[in-house]
Amino acid sequence: MGYGRPGTPVFPDGWATAAAGVLDGTHESVVTIAAPGATQGWSETDGQTVTTPAAPSYDGPATVRPASESEGSSEPVASEEQVTVTRYQVGLPQPTDGIAVGQVVHVVSSPDAALVGRDLTVVDVEHGDRRFTRYLYATLNS
Repeated sequence: MGYGRPGTPVFPDGWATAAAGVLDGTHESVVTIAAPGATQGWSETDGQTVTTPAAPSYDGPATVRPASESEGSSEPVASEEQVTVTRYQVGLPQPTDGIAVGQVVHVVSSPDAALVGRDLTVVDVEHGDRRFTRYLYATLNS
């Protein structure tokens, strides 16, 4: 840990928890994050096969916005044509354990009506312990 004045830590113990509330107002969306897919099994009660989605690893407030070029929006080549891939930055309150690349971010609500009900696939998770927010980068599922 770095120090400011002699013997005074730059980041005191508990700083992230104490300051995390500052960003609460910026999380204007609600998302559910879970592994893709589901399991199927027979339900005696219903008398039929039931599909159960994976349990969410996160369900709550978030900030969802298009990522800037420096944050990884790219134009890969597919069949000799450039295809624009828009990456989204998903900001979550810290701590958020259990979220991994490949999981799906389902946008439940958002100020951007075009994102509501859409699914994004997590392609990168930024880990850092000196932040107020955990950032995920995700691409829009077609």
